[in-house]
Amino acid sequence: MDAHLATHEYFADAYSIADIALLPYSAAMSLGRDRLPNVKRWKDQLMTREPVRTGMLFMEDNVQKQTIARGMQGFGDEHRSVLFGERQYRTRR
Repeated sequence: MDAHLATHEYFADAYSIADIALLPYSAAMSLGRDRLPNVKRWKDQLMTREPVRTGMLFMEDNVQKQTIARGMQGFGDEHRSVLFGERQYRTRR
């Protein structure tokens, strides 16, 4: 990521869905803190956008608590059924 961003402003030629998709991933993986200056620049640049800040706050408040890193809070039997159980294979009509 850092090598690509050394020669590009964004992951595609312009701000795109690629940046939107990779920002939460890079935040969750703590990428760009000290060792990856180009990732840090990219993250800082994206966070100047109000919609990006709003989305990241929403994720932090409503989604990340259900991740492994946050102890799977709120992840219950319904979630397991969708991901691993019978609902995963149920035919949609």
